[in-house]
Amino acid sequence: MQKRTTERPPELIRAIRRYAREHSTSTRHDNPPVKILPDSGQEPALSGNVGHYETAGGTWINHPAAYGKKGWNNMRYIRSSRGITVGDRWAEQHYGELWGKYVAHLVAKALTGN
Repeated sequence: MQKRTTERPPELIRAIRRYAREHSTSTRHDNPPVKILPDSGQEPALSGNVGHYETAGGTWINHPAAYGKKGWNNMRYIRSSRGITVGDRWAEQHYGELWGKYVAHLVAKALTGN
């Protein structure tokens, strides 16, 4: 599991998440991780499944709290696999100034070892 930090993500990542939400049919407003693909011009694409509970047989459970008091112990939680993929050339073309700040942020992070 990833360690949560209080540090806000760089402006570029927030802008890409906003773009992906505005151009997708999803109504969820979560903050999935953004993966930047090297040497690619791919537009931001939201993919994957949301986290949910299911039975040992694989049937989705829509209301897991309804079964909690009955001791139904064959529930398991499936973590979210949602994510946004975007090409680096697309990000640079559409968010040039933010892309420069993001690259500078990554270089500074690498130099300090954080």
